[in-house]
Amino acid sequence: QAWVQAAEATVSTDSHRIAQWLRAGNLVKTATGEISFDAKGDLRDPKLAWFRWTEGKYIEDPAIQP
Repeated sequence: QAWVQAAEATVSTDSHRIAQWLRAGNLVKTATGEISFDAKGDLRDPKLAWFRWTEGKYIEDPAIQP
C-alpha cells in the first residue's frame, strides 16, 4: 500500500523517488490506519496491541505492555 501510494504521488516507479517521498514523512493510508516513515525509513509511532482469548473471542488487553 505504501509503495503504490508513493508511486501515485510521485507519478513514478523510480525507487529513489518513492523512497524519498516515503522518508519525507508523508502519510500513507493502510488497512490498519495511517502510517508514516522517518528520514531513515523507519516506521514513525509504531502501534502494537495485545489480545487475549476470552469467552470464545479475542479482546484487546490494554493491561499488557510490550
